[in-house]
Amino acid sequence: MIRVIWFLIFFHSLSFSEIELYKFDSTEEQNLFNKLTYEIGCPLCEGSNVSGSSSPIALDIKQFIYDEIRSGTTESIIKEKVSGTFGDEVLFSPPRNASTFLLYFFPIILIIFSMILLSRLRK
Repeated sequence: MIRVIWFLIFFHSLSFSEIELYKFDSTEEQNLFNKLTYEIGCPLCEGSNVSGSSSPIALDIKQFIYDEIRSGTTESIIKEKVSGTFGDEVLFSPPRNASTFLLYFFPIILIIFSMILLSRLRK
């Protein structure tokens, strides 16, 4: 009987209920919030998004995203504001511009250059 009680206490301690901290008027707002919190990384916790982080800066970013969504700000403007404050590093998919062009195409250029160099060395 004692084992059953300990078993129940153990599994009861594992049950967690989700507390909804943010109230939305529509499911579109909630979906946008969830999308943005998964796409924006935590500046403090490398490799983690703000949705999965409980650091103070991540909580501030989540509150900022919530406030901006409630005021009617679009997704692109929210991303611009967050990346303007914390840099493009917090965006899991950074904008494509001249500085990121090299990051995307450098491996391909390196492979082509290596193939040309190897073919000339063989001759």
